[in-house]
Amino acid sequence: MSRGSPAMLILLLLILAGVAVGGALVAYHVPGRHFASLGEALWWAVLRISDPGYLSDDIPDMRIRALSVVLSVLGMAVTVGGIVAIVVQTLNRILANLAAATTAVPFSDHIVLLGWTDRTPRLLEILLAAQREKIVVLIEEVGPVEIRRLARTLPAASDHDRVVLRRGNPLRKEDLARAACADSKVVILAATAAASANDAAAGPRALKALLALRTVFSKKKGADPLVVVEVVDRSLVQLAEATLPDVRVLHSDQLISRAMRIGLQAPGMLREAPRMVRPHPEWIFTLADSTQPPGTRLHSLEVSADNKILLGVTRNEELGPRLLIKGETRLKAEDRVVHLSTPRLFSLGNQRVDQDKLDALLVTRPLRILILGWNEVVPDLVAELGLEQSGRYVVDVVSPSSPKKRKAALSSLPRVERLELNQIQGNPSELQSVAGLDLSSYDRFVVVSDRTGSADTSDARSLAVVLELDRKRAAFRPGAYVTVELLEPEDLEILQGVDTVVTPQIIADVLASLALTSDSHESLQNILMLQATFVSRVIELPEHSSWDEAELRQSLRGRGYALLQILPGIGARPRVLFAEPVTLDPHPRAPSSA
Repeated sequence: MSRGSPAMLILLLLILAGVAVGGALVAYHVPGRHFASLGEALWWAVLRISDPGYLSDDIPDMRIRALSVVLSVLGMAVTVGGIVAIVVQTLNRILANLAAATTAVPFSDHIVLLGWTDRTPRLLEILLAAQREKIVVLIEEVGPVEIRRLARTLPAASDHDRVVLRRGNPLRKEDLARAACADSKVVILAATAAASANDAAAGPRALKALLALRTVFSKKKGADPLVVVEVVDRSLVQLAEATLPDVRVLHSDQLISRAMRIGLQAPGMLREAPRMVRPHPEWIFTLADSTQPPGTRLHSLEVSADNKILLGVTRNEELGPRLLIKGETRLKAEDRVVHLSTPRLFSLGNQRVDQDKLDALLVTRPLRILILGWNEVVPDLVAELGLEQSGRYVVDVVSPSSPKKRKAALSSLPRVERLELNQIQGNPSELQSVAGLDLSSYDRFVVVSDRTGSADTSDARSLAVVLELDRKRAAFRPGAYVTVELLEPEDLEILQGVDTVVTPQIIADVLASLALTSDSHESLQNILMLQATFVSRVIELPEHSSWDEAELRQSLRGRGYALLQILPGIGARPRVLFAEPVTLDPHPRAPSSA
């Protein structure tokens, strides 16, 4: 019975054969010799066992008739009962396999999500709305809890037929084959909570999953599916890119840090930041070789087709790539022209630009930033702030983690020496116990998630820090505001009066864009590469400004800036988003880090 249905069927036949032979021997030796041979008695017994219609017998001998009844009852009991037991056991085994999601996927050209992370619900929402393909989610455990979680995630009842759960480990090639990864259209591997928390083993696990996919794909004829993978550890990005010929790698913390740096420019900018870091469909950078001969001035290239904005030219220099914006810049043979396409959100009027007011708006002063907490985003955010001119930012970091460990995480990053960076040990939710901390001296407060626990626990800690800051809001400097990173979208409804960024949502949006759009990877690389050569800044124009946009663009270019977009501001004050080229210091000053 433990060996399954075939063994049970053989056992059943042996029992029936034993009953038939035993019955034949008894019937043959009953006095009166009712059967001419043992073979005839055996056939008589087989008929009684196999056909209940022989329950009574026409042989005028009560002993033979009694034996006939016994054989018929035994035949019904063993045959019917055994067959029912075999069928039921087989069905139970099939249903158990289906419930355990261990059967192979019977279709192709689908989308595979490897693992269940906090990115998965948003990914399913986007993919179901954008595509008609089936989606296979490969997770290590499939049970009632996982099924209910998936059911809550699906936005419509019709989506239940398009999403298929399969049980398996993304590190095992046989489990990847069960999800038909080789026959899929796209495979998406999002970072786990352990990877986001900088678990030393999580990054290599992602690489092992990519290598397992490569093994599965090696047996496939034709083009391999597209693979989109999220990597948290910056040191693993190049390794991940080398695993497969068609893999799109997203360094997620770099993306989040870029969004947060944009959000530090002005209140409300964090709402605009996700549009600026997604590769599609709104902000599209294009690079092309110039059709003009070397020596041509940049201002002669102003006219562009397709409503694209001429941003400038990129030039590789000894210290790194640079974006050159000034109209008097003369082209070189190796320069590449950069254009930007953005949605038009706000229009100005046709009044002359007040040059004096514009100069006053462009004046910058050092900003003091207090970062509360520590995770993998903070080093990338510090590196982003280091893109700007030396002395523009003073950054203090308060965290219970070791300052020595934090300094080690920052030591390998470029441009950190441009910042005055102070490491302070303390509990962000108990700021009154941090010695020498003057909240009235800061312009920005950044609360980052503690990713070492669950998303609920992390957000609860972040909310505690926000409440602590809210209690001391009366002591804030005028214009100071709070930016907070969250992991649960539902917690957005709780917070009021602070700028928020929900990390899983932004990452899921970008992963979906990389998976669904053919040239999205190039667009993303352009975004990340180009925004390393300039920083996005924001100025608020005077109330009810109606400056001529073309003249404003020309005025900014004359000052070495490039107009990116006009944004509706708070109240009647429009905002101007513009690009400032990065200044590369050939001899940076020594770092200031206490």
